[in-house]
Amino acid sequence: MINLLKPSYEYINDFLFCVVKSDESRGAVDLRGAGALVYCSGVNTTRFLPLTAKKHRMAQNPAFRGLQSSNLEVRSFAIDRGVTPRSAQGDDCALLNPRQEDTWYKELILFDNAPDSFAAEVAAFCVLNFLGIMLPCCHIYDAPPKELPDAARLQAYLESLCAGAGLSFEKFS
Repeated sequence: MINLLKPSYEYINDFLFCVVKSDESRGAVDLRGAGALVYCSGVNTTRFLPLTAKKHRMAQNPAFRGLQSSNLEVRSFAIDRGVTPRSAQGDDCALLNPRQEDTWYKELILFDNAPDSFAAEVAAFCVLNFLGIMLPCCHIYDAPPKELPDAARLQAYLESLCAGAGLSFEKFS
């Protein structure tokens, strides 16, 4: 039997997540018989507060706004690779809160006609692009990593930035 499910990819830590998984129930089936990919991304606005609190150049929380901006670029990234992004409604991302007690902002996109390598590529692009948008808005000019570190290493890096900001996220809990 042929496996028609596309690979899934999960990148999750206490600050952010990007999960891409197959979902044939959602949409158009391409000529190979593969269905849509569901893309869920989210940022923990509570965890980012030490970096974003009262010292950013944006009217909205940079973590929130950074994810919105990054996901617009994710759509362009997909189109450049021949993948079709579609807007979607639903609760596909509802259970993806690594820290249930915090406040999360989440977005959902569907992708059609994605090659097998797309799940990992788009997740890496999302995370690195988000960091490249969000950190300078918080006056953090360290260059974000060029290669996607594992989720635990990125969490440690973000925790060190929060500690260096002079505020702790516990203050905001």
